[in-house]
Amino acid sequence: MFKKNKQKKDISDEAIRFDDLSSLDKHVKDKQIIVLGESSHGINDYYRTKINIIKYLHEVHNFSHVIFENGFLESSLGTEVFNDTEIDQFIKEFKLDIYHNEEMLEFYKQNWVKRLRFWGMDAQPVKYSEKFMNWVISIAPWDIAKKVIEAEEMFFSLESENDGKRKKSAEDKEKQKHCEFLYEELINLLRSQSNEFSVDQLHLNILINGFKNRIEWLQLINLGGIKGGSKRGELMFNNVNWLKENIILDEKIIIWAHNYHIRKSQTTSSKLLNIRNLGQYLNGKFKNNIYTIGFYAIDGNYSNLLREDNEIKITNNKHLERQVENIVGGNTFLALNNANCSLNKRWWLLESGLKNQLPMSINPYNHYDALIILKNVKKPKYF
Repeated sequence: MFKKNKQKKDISDEAIRFDDLSSLDKHVKDKQIIVLGESSHGINDYYRTKINIIKYLHEVHNFSHVIFENGFLESSLGTEVFNDTEIDQFIKEFKLDIYHNEEMLEFYKQNWVKRLRFWGMDAQPVKYSEKFMNWVISIAPWDIAKKVIEAEEMFFSLESENDGKRKKSAEDKEKQKHCEFLYEELINLLRSQSNEFSVDQLHLNILINGFKNRIEWLQLINLGGIKGGSKRGELMFNNVNWLKENIILDEKIIIWAHNYHIRKSQTTSSKLLNIRNLGQYLNGKFKNNIYTIGFYAIDGNYSNLLREDNEIKITNNKHLERQVENIVGGNTFLALNNANCSLNKRWWLLESGLKNQLPMSINPYNHYDALIILKNVKKPKYF
């Protein structure tokens, strides 16, 4: 009974109703990087809450850069390739399908959003884009533009053929080798003939790093499984670090990604499998300048990665989400800054898998600086 009462008191002391964004002020005022997670990519309320937080951080705390869990090349050049009247096409062509929803469409249409700069951190590509090719043709000498088209067509052909199950044939290996060679050649041309392009050096540097990402992704999918997943986290960090060192510099950053990618330390399973993710790399380099918020939901509906509708079901009252609901009642901000409280222990939390949400036992204190726990969530409206 004493243990239960202490847990209840500790949660009550740290948790507040999350209905006033100014409650974030004391936590973020001295930070350069704010990381916003999500237990599932398919929850409308996560999008809406994070968009409201981004607006608040921009207007009150001068955050001006947003880095998405999305292709580096696509996100970083998106506003160059598409104009303001083509937001839906930009999302469809340059954003992963998890973002193909009305919440993101409304986000990009808002006037204040035009003051932000958007980037991507993932080596994982989106899809072949004719719009991107037309842009390349408009800014590059034709002989170089032709090489870009050839490389991109071959890259996406290889990427789509890779199902992670069959062994690569000699022909596949030769095709990949040639594709990597094309990108290496393009990188050298971008460096040696920069004066032949009708864009500035910043755009050329983005293209160079993006083409490096293409090579690294081809090498990553050869690794497969666990090794590939760990490498993806490293590449995400490399892209964030590249953006910070070459473009963003000392300006403030918001990062948007799944909880899996942002956790500050290894879980039991990732430690056994020797997997490091983006959050561990970020925490290693920017430890005192970063604030990481995990997102969880108490009840409602969500869409899985296959766009199937599911209900959030927490049947175990020992789940942290359920404990918070019993004490606070509604949407909650839960700070994790007291090492001596009972939040610094293992709790059950619900995380998404490919098709369903699954219970996961973690110590939230080790992985996040705070949690935002939402009640009665809905699935996104996809288009």
